[in-house]
Amino acid sequence: IRSNPANPRVFFPEEGLRRLADSFEQVGVLVPVTVYAETAEDGTTHVLLDGERRWRAASEVNLPAIPALVVAKPDGVENTLRM
Repeated sequence: IRSNPANPRVFFPEEGLRRLADSFEQVGVLVPVTVYAETAEDGTTHVLLDGERRWRAASEVNLPAIPALVVAKPDGVENTLRM
């Protein structure tokens, strides 16, 4: 999974990510992220549409996998609306 370059949100406060990561260590990720399939040169195969905070927090605690809903690749407008 990789971050969506069109995501308007660029600031993710560390304190909030840490609390979310602590929760994931205790109970796991309960709400899936939403992604679409698209392979990049770096080998990642999916792009985030929804759930970047969850993805970042899960990465922080080295979860090997997180639940994800895979949807069709959106067009530009739909990509923005779904984020």
